Amino acid sequence: MARFKIVTRKDCEFCKKLKEWLAANKVDYEEIDYHDEALNAIIEKDEDFSTRFCDMSACVDSTPIIIKDDKNYYYGEIWDFQTGTLREEKAKRIFEV
Repeated sequence: MARFKIVTRKDCEFCKKLKEWLAANKVDYEEIDYHDEALNAIIEKDEDFSTRFCDMSACVDSTPIIIKDDKNYYYGEIWDFQTGTLREEKAKRIFEV
């Protein structure tokens, strides 16, 4: 079974929508607040994360970021940004539901 970490922010509407979808689909995950030291630990030890989400000045502040099994990262793939809705089929594939 896959393990998930979700990087979120308190003021993130997409984070709220994703967490509601995860709860409705009974997906277990660990939530990491964007400002939490746990995220800094991931950034420091995981070059793939740093390469994908950080540049010389800072790391991406758009959330949610989905981390699957500590090696696969998803960011905007599950969203239709024009409508602000979750792309259900993509989410189901990522979260294996």
